[in-house]
Amino acid sequence: MRIINISYDGANGVPVIREPASALKNNTGTWRVFRPTIDSDRCVRCGKCWVFCPEGAIHVSDADIWIDYDHCKGCGICVNGCRFITAQREV
Repeated sequence: MRIINISYDGANGVPVIREPASALKNNTGTWRVFRPTIDSDRCVRCGKCWVFCPEGAIHVSDADIWIDYDHCKGCGICVNGCRFITAQREV
């Protein structure tokens, strides 16, 4: 697995991962613009967000469900797949 840097839209050194679903091998949380948050009071732990997450950053156990923010890129796919997840812009 290799990370390369490219120039994109006037920005130099934009990191790119060439291998899909490889965020678990790399800390990509710093790329995030939006931070998803699970409403744990309303969550029914159906696992839809886990299914939709393309990076495997959502973890489910019998008692809990949580987001690994070191590997979440903030793509928002989980937000679209679950009504109990919201996303806020990172500051």
